[in-house]
Amino acid sequence: MKNVFVVVVTIVLIIVSLVVASRVVKSITNVKGSTEIEDKRKKNIHVVVVGYKEGGVEGKKPLAVKFIPELVGSKGKSIEVASCGWYIGDKLVSDKRVYTDIFKEVGETKIKLLVQNALGDVYEKDLSIRVVKNYPPKCVLEIIPEETVVGGLVNIRAKCVDDGRVTKIKYDYGDGSQGMNSYHIYKEVGSYMVTVTAYDDSGDYTQVQEAINVIGK
Repeated sequence: MKNVFVVVVTIVLIIVSLVVASRVVKSITNVKGSTEIEDKRKKNIHVVVVGYKEGGVEGKKPLAVKFIPELVGSKGKSIEVASCGWYIGDKLVSDKRVYTDIFKEVGETKIKLLVQNALGDVYEKDLSIRVVKNYPPKCVLEIIPEETVVGGLVNIRAKCVDDGRVTKIKYDYGDGSQGMNSYHIYKEVGSYMVTVTAYDDSGDYTQVQEAINVIGK
């Protein structure tokens, strides 16, 4: 009887072990299958950033950017964005959906974007912002005529070029007066140093000078 009991117990233990093993295998299979489905789902979704040019955004200071992330499925279907995180290095600079900033320092800034959907899936995208060096305007100054009489009209011609856009030209006529007008009338005899300051769309400027003689009538 003792031997029979031992055999029965052994059989029961084997059966229990097989049942447990079967459940573990089934659980692992389910996890694996679930993981594969999740990975496939994630692969079919990618991040698109409105306002960002693939390869990087480049421009002169101040470089203003506005980025809006979107999740897009394989068939172009829009996926709901639940949350966002914009990182420069390890620092979270914004958790807003719309990211705006102004970059003033020359060089490259790398931004990491993390986007989460309603299911908790997280997607990453690396962005590059490059601020290139700006060069101030180049100007050639010509005063017509080079010598004038008191009360005579002088034309101060400033021909300026820039790698961007010349936004403003200021005139210092050398007689204590300043203005934005390229024409000027001198009221006293003397030699005057005319200074022209040209500004560009990045805030840089250049100055050129030219002397003019004013004689009596």
